[in-house]
Amino acid sequence: MTRDERSPTLIGDGPAELLRNLSPAAFAALGAEGLAYIKPVVADGDCQFEIHLADGRVMATMARRDLAEEVVRQNDLEPVSVH
Repeated sequence: MTRDERSPTLIGDGPAELLRNLSPAAFAALGAEGLAYIKPVVADGDCQFEIHLADGRVMATMARRDLAEEVVRQNDLEPVSVH
């Protein structure tokens, strides 16, 4: 069986490798513009939650996760957790 007859691999030059090398702007262009990432951060000794757009820009920082999720949904985006 030749390489061309096999299924694409997720290692090397496969789809996962292509996604890892995308710039934030290129990733957003793939349809991720409808997502917002919620990431816990420590600021001034307090745990807060940053909302990031798909291209990496910070949209807002909220004191509580439930508030962050609500802000995301009010902006017609789908919240996704980042750990």
